[in-house]
Amino acid sequence: MDTTPLFVVSFSVTSERYTPTDLLSLTTIKPTEIIKKGEKFNRHTKYNYSGLSFDSYKKPGLLIDKINYLLDILETDKKGIKKLIKLTKCNSIWLTIVYYNGYGTFSDLSIPKKVIKRLSSLGLELIFDIYAKPYSRQKK
Repeated sequence: MDTTPLFVVSFSVTSERYTPTDLLSLTTIKPTEIIKKGEKFNRHTKYNYSGLSFDSYKKPGLLIDKINYLLDILETDKKGIKKLIKLTKCNSIWLTIVYYNGYGTFSDLSIPKKVIKRLSSLGLELIFDIYAKPYSRQKK
């Protein structure tokens, strides 16, 4: 049974007013995802905004390593990221954490000062989105 936590680290900017082309013109960084206003989100819903998403790597890894990886990417165009933040008012890196068999402890959620300084130099904050999935037995 796998009890390794899942860590997803992403920075997204969204706008109801500006197009993806407008947003892309502000940075040299290639986004992980481009969202176009009016595109289908699922069968019944369309996006009511446009946006860009910049994600850390998907493979398993430590939370702090994934944060640093994303910051390494964003720091390649500090001016562009700051322009995106100013235009969209979106300045949050989302840390989605899913713990499995949530009866254990949630540990190692510390953020070193060096990382906090890097976040601050870009005008970014962190939002923790934490889930615990309970133990469930598989039926034989």
